[in-house]
Amino acid sequence: MTTDDDFHVSCTEEKEWLVKMVPPLRGEPEENAEQLDWIGRLFGFATVTKTEMLAQVGDADPSKYRLWFSFDRPEHKASFLELVQRDRYVDRDEQRCFDRPHSLEDLPTLRPLAYVFPKEYMKRIIAMATVTAEETDDGNRSNN
Repeated sequence: MTTDDDFHVSCTEEKEWLVKMVPPLRGEPEENAEQLDWIGRLFGFATVTKTEMLAQVGDADPSKYRLWFSFDRPEHKASFLELVQRDRYVDRDEQRCFDRPHSLEDLPTLRPLAYVFPKEYMKRIIAMATVTAEETDDGNRSNN
């Protein structure tokens, strides 16, 4: 992935990051519907919890992606992880849904999702993120 696009990761001073590897995505969006919908739901959760969500292409395989989540405050991280745990796409028995990065040296290569995922994938991701954010935000308002 080239990084000569003048994008600057603004949250590099944040120390709290989580990373999730995405299994390979190949073919049309419909062939990857479950994974793309899950990425969209994560993007929606990130939006409503003020979580920065960035991505990068996997090292050895350009069909693999890494999703990076940055948290500016512990309560934003807790809210994000709570939404992920309640989500029907997450296996509640999975012990580690996200990992801490081994180092932060990859931060300069991170980009917004639209820079990393193909346009046809982004359409599905954004559609799911929009629905998820609206549902989650409505649920948060009704619980307050």
